[in-house]
Amino acid sequence: MAGVKGGRLRFAALSFSAGGLRRTLIGVLDTLKLLEERGVKFVSLTERLDTGGPMGKAMVRLLVVFAELERDLIIERTRAGIARKRERGEVHGRPIVMTPERIAEAEKLIAEGLGGEAIWKAMQKMPGPKISRAAYYAWQKKEHARYRVAVRLNDDDTIY
Repeated sequence: MAGVKGGRLRFAALSFSAGGLRRTLIGVLDTLKLLEERGVKFVSLTERLDTGGPMGKAMVRLLVVFAELERDLIIERTRAGIARKRERGEVHGRPIVMTPERIAEAEKLIAEGLGGEAIWKAMQKMPGPKISRAAYYAWQKKEHARYRVAVRLNDDDTIY
């Protein structure tokens, strides 16, 4: 795109899919206008679109209108789902995997001197939602940074 803005590129912009442009009508139209001003023709291989002619330009605009509609509907449905959950008093999003029971067990194992892998495997055996390694380590990093000891040395090798 930098080559197009600088006026150095004067060929066809070839894309595997027009979906990579953007999902807003204004964004796509701005991009296509910039390409047209620079004499660059946009061609999408997947959708078989070619903006070199009036039909190609019209089809791109229609597809972008429907893509923007789809995006807006997804946002609307998501917001409605969150509102329904709030009305019911439920929490939206992923389930909390570090349950109070798991936290208590993890803290006990940390106090016993066990490391992350052993604790994570113990968490997997406990009842509750499935816990991934990444979820456990994220909890450990966030909640238990105090268990990690960092030692710094001064220039004269004394610990401070």
